[in-house]
Amino acid sequence: MVNHRPGYPGPNAKPYRKGYTMSDKQWDEYSRKVWDETGKLPNTGPNCNNGGLGREKSLKTKTSNRVAQTKLQADGRQIADLEKAVHRLKNTSSVKPKNISKGIGSLVNILGQEEERESQWLACVTDCEHFAARVPVGQTTGLVPVDLYRRTCYADGAQEMVTNGASYGSVAFGMFTTDGWHEMAGVNNAILHADGAIANTGTTTQNAYLNGNSPTYAAAVAGQSSILMPDVSSDFVSNALDGTQYMMVGQKVSMSMFLPPNASADSHFVGRAHVFQTIDPERSSLYNKSLAGLKEEAEEEGSNIFHQEYTLTPGGRFVPVGLEASETEVHQGYAEISAVSLPLNNLAYEWKTIGVNPLPPSTDVVPNANIMFVLEAPSGTSAQVRNTYVWQVERYASNKLASGGGHMPIPEVQTIQDKSKMTAHCKLLGPVITKPKTPYQPVVHSDPRSNDQVPKSVFTHSKTMLDNLGRPRHAIQAVASVISDRMSRPGIHAQVAASPEGLSNLVTKPVATKMAKIGGHAAEFITDQIRGSESKEGGGFWSSVWDFTKGLAPELLELIPLLL
Repeated sequence: MVNHRPGYPGPNAKPYRKGYTMSDKQWDEYSRKVWDETGKLPNTGPNCNNGGLGREKSLKTKTSNRVAQTKLQADGRQIADLEKAVHRLKNTSSVKPKNISKGIGSLVNILGQEEERESQWLACVTDCEHFAARVPVGQTTGLVPVDLYRRTCYADGAQEMVTNGASYGSVAFGMFTTDGWHEMAGVNNAILHADGAIANTGTTTQNAYLNGNSPTYAAAVAGQSSILMPDVSSDFVSNALDGTQYMMVGQKVSMSMFLPPNASADSHFVGRAHVFQTIDPERSSLYNKSLAGLKEEAEEEGSNIFHQEYTLTPGGRFVPVGLEASETEVHQGYAEISAVSLPLNNLAYEWKTIGVNPLPPSTDVVPNANIMFVLEAPSGTSAQVRNTYVWQVERYASNKLASGGGHMPIPEVQTIQDKSKMTAHCKLLGPVITKPKTPYQPVVHSDPRSNDQVPKSVFTHSKTMLDNLGRPRHAIQAVASVISDRMSRPGIHAQVAASPEGLSNLVTKPVATKMAKIGGHAAEFITDQIRGSESKEGGGFWSSVWDFTKGLAPELLELIPLLL
């Protein structure tokens, strides 16, 4: 209601009566009636309110001006709010690399959490002997708290690779398998077991092996030895229904020279070493094939078998074959060569149960071999190998109070509790299952080797690993693969990753600046720099970042659990 407006008690009454109040609707009705009868609006007076209009103004003009005034007020408020918002955005648009807390900085941090977890995991895939991390939470495994375990098997003494007689090619073989990542003839073998069991992880040949071809997938013959996985933890339970659930995160196999032929004081090494890796053991097998046949198959277009050859120096170091003459002269050679298993199919992301899949017996050649070393040297030359696994295993409930209380533990980076067990570092983002009976299972397609569950960064990283088969591998290569993947994505990922500030949580400033300029080829660039530094004094580009490890951001190194 509006006070001090003229009243309208009746058609013959005066238009204004002091103290009378009338609503806007009543005033409009009254004004229209007066206009219809006289052609003029009611008089404007000190106690009247007709919108401030005079006698000469029409009702239509009065209404239009009211609407315009209301709209102007609303527009003014909107403009003021917009100016405030723009002002706040200006205050947050400058991103500080070391203290990113507002505006775009928050966006960088949000994006960085996913990249950090993925980088940690791929660092473990790259070198599980030095890095340990779980498969990223929520990617394919769900919010399941886990413990991490690492165990290394050594082939020495009777299990050493020893070349056989000249009539058999003077070769020695070493074949190794994953824990449930591959299948041959429908057999998915396991490695992790409860205490007291025996699991075969690899097969090596000695001088009594009377064959020039790689071992056959069958019962072991003379001159073949098995590399057995020892007990890992007494907590594991073997049962087809409720056994311990786990999955292999990473595997690394390495070979180093041990004794030259004759092993005399003046003897030295001579010969070559080969690394073969198949990404599909069933369709592209490494079994029962000659060295020449394997090399030929690896050279085929689109082959699933990859190969790298090395020359042995007199001191037993490995120099890649195919370098330019100038590079070969200054190359120091590697103390060992290695290969890692790559999670390129769904089986690498599925939970396994101890007691369900069979353990490879020690009396047979190891099944599902995906990595093989071949030593080509005078009879009696020997080499040692080691095979390292990292698993993530379901965490068992106990009377121990979890940090944070209740059923939402938030583990911190912890020290090694025993020689084989590590606690995973993972910030859980929601309610967790303290002891899952049926963890998340990826969708199984008609072809179990399909790649629907594989993150895109894995393909970039796998190409890097296969192109550099046998060479030393570094965690920064894993980080570069994640960065390359993000830079290749359209939208905000590429925009954030294309600035050094957006990469500051993953790599140091010199590396971030260079990667931001390179774009989606960051992984290739870093690998080329690493390979180039092996034949250059001072390390070239890496001299400015100290070394490969120091190329990683300190924040990322702190987040990688148990950097040993």
